[in-house]
Amino acid sequence: MESFDSNRRAAIKAANKDLWDNHPELEGRQLTLGPSDTRLRREWMESYQKKLNEYESPFEESHDFGAGTPKEIVVSCKQISADPNQTILYLGYTVVVGSQHHTFVIAESPETGEKYITRAGPSAKGPSQSSGASTSSASGGSISGSSGEGSSGGFGFGTIRAQYGKWSETLAFDRPSNTVKQQYVGTVDIPYSQVISRMKEFARVTNENGIPYFPTGPNSNSYAFTFVESLGIARPAPTLSAPGHDMGVPDKDLSYFP
Repeated sequence: MESFDSNRRAAIKAANKDLWDNHPELEGRQLTLGPSDTRLRREWMESYQKKLNEYESPFEESHDFGAGTPKEIVVSCKQISADPNQTILYLGYTVVVGSQHHTFVIAESPETGEKYITRAGPSAKGPSQSSGASTSSASGGSISGSSGEGSSGGFGFGTIRAQYGKWSETLAFDRPSNTVKQQYVGTVDIPYSQVISRMKEFARVTNENGIPYFPTGPNSNSYAFTFVESLGIARPAPTLSAPGHDMGVPDKDLSYFP
């Protein structure tokens, strides 16, 4: 925790400086929780998260401030984001092999801190695996392959199979303990419940499309980054190696996508 505390303090200091440099009219004042500071609170939060991502290398729970939070913090991080009409988005990373990573999307409720994810993997393990069997996903979790024959996708990996669920250690895939990095993506003006609904719709449409899975893409990374784009956020650059992240476009059949 000591290194994280140091990183956190540095990120807070840098975010404060950015805010006050960009808004000299504030004259160094702290932000309030009133509606007049909503835009500034969001700006500070995004700056803070970006700075923290730069300072930290292993995965840390970004909102766990604990005791001894420096007094120069603008306001509590949870309070800054506690808007029921917004959702905080992250990309989670797990190791596939070597320096290559699998990514998934994490949505966080700013009110409760609850997190929900959507992710994808191959419907089959490889050339010798057919549909319906228990298969290993791109992140090492166990899923049920139920779409097409195992040989129908690239190299016999089947099709891209999307899933979703509340993020916890009870999931069969992409558990918090397996996550090596959490990349802050942004805050969207969409309620948490609606983001979850969009995750489920995006997963359903993806599964119905029967897209062949290839290890180099389209793959789980293509799915994660395309979902982020479907929410109206520019496709982010990955902070760790994630082959296939630049592939895919949101489907025209999505009810919420323009």
